[in-house]
Amino acid sequence: MKITKIITVTQFVTIIGISTLLSVSCSKYLSEIPDDRTTINSDEKVELLLASAYEGTTHYDITESMSDNVEDEGKKNHFQRINDLAYKWEVNNIDQDEDSPLGYWVGCYKSIAVANQALASISQLGDRPEDLPSRGEALLIRAYYHFMLVNLWAKQYNPQTAATDPGIPYVTEPEEEPFKKYTRNTVQEVYDFIEKDLLEGLELVGSNYASPKFRFTPESGKAFATRFYLNKGGNDSWAKIIQYASELLTSPSTQLRDWSVAYKSLSSDALEIQYSSPDEPANIMVGASPSYYARYYAGSPGQFDLTQHLINALFNAPRPVSNSWAYKTYSYEIGGNQFVPKYTEHFVYTNQAAGIGNGFLQHVIFAYDEVLLNRAEAYAMVGNFEAARADLAIFYEKKTSGYNRVTTPLTEEAIQKAFPAKENELSPYYTMTAQQKVYVKCIAEAKRMEYLHEGLRWFEIRRLNLEVKHLILPQDNMILKKDDPRRELQIPAAAQESGLKPNVR
Repeated sequence: MKITKIITVTQFVTIIGISTLLSVSCSKYLSEIPDDRTTINSDEKVELLLASAYEGTTHYDITESMSDNVEDEGKKNHFQRINDLAYKWEVNNIDQDEDSPLGYWVGCYKSIAVANQALASISQLGDRPEDLPSRGEALLIRAYYHFMLVNLWAKQYNPQTAATDPGIPYVTEPEEEPFKKYTRNTVQEVYDFIEKDLLEGLELVGSNYASPKFRFTPESGKAFATRFYLNKGGNDSWAKIIQYASELLTSPSTQLRDWSVAYKSLSSDALEIQYSSPDEPANIMVGASPSYYARYYAGSPGQFDLTQHLINALFNAPRPVSNSWAYKTYSYEIGGNQFVPKYTEHFVYTNQAAGIGNGFLQHVIFAYDEVLLNRAEAYAMVGNFEAARADLAIFYEKKTSGYNRVTTPLTEEAIQKAFPAKENELSPYYTMTAQQKVYVKCIAEAKRMEYLHEGLRWFEIRRLNLEVKHLILPQDNMILKKDDPRRELQIPAAAQESGLKPNVR
């Protein structure tokens, strides 16, 4: 039997400019494959290999700072460069740490490299039936991280332009040479590859893990499918969202995160632990990544944060139920930035005596709340507004104080009043009726509240082509207009040096 070997990430990672990053901490580039590679000759080793694919970084510091979930605190003595450049939608070719654009790019391609090596190992082991769940997991990993990359570094999917819009390299083979050159696939090609991997992965993936919520399973794969098809949009996607979401939402009133009752008595510290816990019923998939974002979102090291002014605006904004939001907000200083308790840093010492180590963040990747809201939007797009209201009523019951959907049904009139359709406010590539715009805006604002600090709002801004205003006190507003090329992150300089063409900005 032929066996295969994989090079550990710390030994040899060259995908698309990653070697340039590694040169920062290494004395020289690795120019040849080392001999002390791990032999992959069993399904157990393949599964262990795949477990390492989830060790990538997070995008929250970038995506939250680019969105309308933050504004200027007015405190010029607060500065954090990732936050500063992202807020101004400027290119960041300086930072290389875990929470930077380059850090996230590298983290995604590292995960893809692991998935590709696992797929090659499974093939060389003979594509045995016992390895099929691992193959499914590897395909979902590859699809997910390419999805995240294309939705940060390329234009939003539009079938009219996707065949010519530059995407990102869709890598499907293991790394076998130190400095392999890549080219950018089109957005259409990337989406086609993602969909192919997603659908095949869903057919094969299992859930027989020691900690299934940290891995792709049939449940998290379907949750990913609802997000993918929502971003793809169009008539062919709505039915698929409804199908996958309905397979997951067997009892939505017990599956959503319960801010109205269960979270009501929890302290800030307890909320930070519970929110991303695999024991939280609302969580479908969680991750644990190197990151210092737990300090950034609550500790106010940057100038641009979730301010008291913005919290007041969000909490007092119109909504179709009169009950107040049940979300809890805190601040570590008077007049400082506000935060909803969601993260706590896990610091792992590498030298305890010297106080040296690395910060890690446990975070939610998929939750039933997002799946429900994705389904509500799909219902609205197929004209089933009654079903969309039913999903929204469940959501408001769990997120506001005292709302009862049985005694106070959510009405069409209430939604129309809270979210009147405005000309050219929402402008995805597909057309919407005035009634659909009302519902989609309602759902987008619900997501915004639920996912503060989690970066999802930025993807909604891109998907719905929303305009964003950022104020830098005391200057005038900076405006990110619709279709502004700054919506796409610039291809990292390290990757450009390896041959990838930059985005036009």
